[in-house]
Amino acid sequence: MPGAENMPPAFHADRRWGFSSERLGIMFHGNTLTHVDSPAHIFWDGSMYNGRSHSLVDAATGSAWAAVTAAANGIITRGVLLDIAAARGVPWLEPGKGVFPDDLEEAERRQGVRVRPGDAVLLRTGYGRARHETGAAGGFTQAGWHASCLPWLHERDVALIGADTPRTSSRRGTTTC
Repeated sequence: MPGAENMPPAFHADRRWGFSSERLGIMFHGNTLTHVDSPAHIFWDGSMYNGRSHSLVDAATGSAWAAVTAAANGIITRGVLLDIAAARGVPWLEPGKGVFPDDLEEAERRQGVRVRPGDAVLLRTGYGRARHETGAAGGFTQAGWHASCLPWLHERDVALIGADTPRTSSRRGTTTC
């Protein structure tokens, strides 16, 4: 698995995990570039998003369902940056801290914006500032989306999410997509 060498040891020991990557002639994935993952990117117990079988992904042809190539011509939608660090009154969120629905609503209120159906919602956790000022990269313990945001995102019919963090750890209850 390309990139698996960067995963925590527990990832290698737990055979229920799996993933796929798109091939565009060069292999890339990681925390050094901006990218979009498809729902066919991560597997659990042989299934990907919505219970679809991992067998829909083939090394030679890619994913037969929900491939990232569906966005080959770009994504055009309204982007909403929610400054969670500012909403909490801190320069940055500490590593491992989750962003919760109340944080999203406070950021909306402070910024005078409301997330609407089809929006791309991006979190500012202050990761870049923390890295610049402290030099700490944080590895797999960055602040980010908490799973409790999923109903909020569903209710708002959000199309895409992201964050200013390179990746995070589900061991702490946060994740970056």
